[in-house]
This record gives sequence, C-alpha cells and structure tokens, in this order.
Amino acid sequence: MLNPDFVDTAIKWLTLFSLVGTPLMAIGALLIKRTMATKEDVAKLAAERVASDEEFEKKLSDMRAETAQAVAAVQLKLGERVTQVEATCTAVQIDIRHLPDQVALADLRDRIAGVEKEVGGNTASIDGLRQVMERLEMPLNLLLEHQIKGSRA
Repeated sequence: MLNPDFVDTAIKWLTLFSLVGTPLMAIGALLIKRTMATKEDVAKLAAERVASDEEFEKKLSDMRAETAQAVAAVQLKLGERVTQVEATCTAVQIDIRHLPDQVALADLRDRIAGVEKEVGGNTASIDGLRQVMERLEMPLNLLLEHQIKGSRA
C-alpha cells in the first residue's frame, strides 16, 4: 500500500500549491479581466464603426455621383460623334449617287478606246508628214539661202 510518509509529503505539497496557486489564479483572472473589453469599449467601437460606415457610404455616394457625371459626359461626346458620323455617312451616300454606274463606266471605257485608236492613226499620219517635211527642209533651206544672198548682191 501507500507509504504514510509519501501521503504526508503529498498533502504538504498540495497545501503549498493551493496556497501559492490560489493568489496566482486570482492575479491571472484580474489580468485577463483587464485585457477584456468593457461594455463602454464595445459601445465606443460600435460608434466608431457606425461613423466609419457612414463615412464610407458618403465616399461611395460621392464616387457614384462622379461616375454618373463622367458617364453622362462620355455619352454626350459619343452622341455628338455619332451625329457627325451619321452626317458624314449621309454626305458620302449622296456623293455616291452621282457617281457613274457600271453601264456608264463601260461606255466611257469604249469611248476612251476609240479616242486611243484615233490618236494612234493620227500618230501614223504625223510620222508620214514628218518624213515629207524632212525631204522638203533641205531644198527650202537652199532656196531661202539663195534668196537671202541674191537680194544682197
């Protein structure tokens, strides 16, 4: 069984621990209580949170208003730009109506081909006349020279 000295020693130690431990536990409880928030602290934090939330809501409201103004300005600019593009598109459509169609372009192409043939024929005639002029140039120069020298003498 248990040794009576051991039991006696254990009782002494337990008494010592209870005498030392009880005040230590009381001090620990006081320290823990000091670190815990009081009702006033909780109320103060709640009031700060409400104020912070109100400030956030005000900033959010201001940002929404600024965003709405920016969107309105962009919409106005886009509306003006759309109006300009529509006017330009209308002007282009009106100008396109005055352009020749495929039939008119084919007729114009045929007329240009006819003029090109006529110019080709005229080029051949001009070449023939050039040759005649070259043959006449020498005798004419001699006659002119004789006429000039003969009138001096």
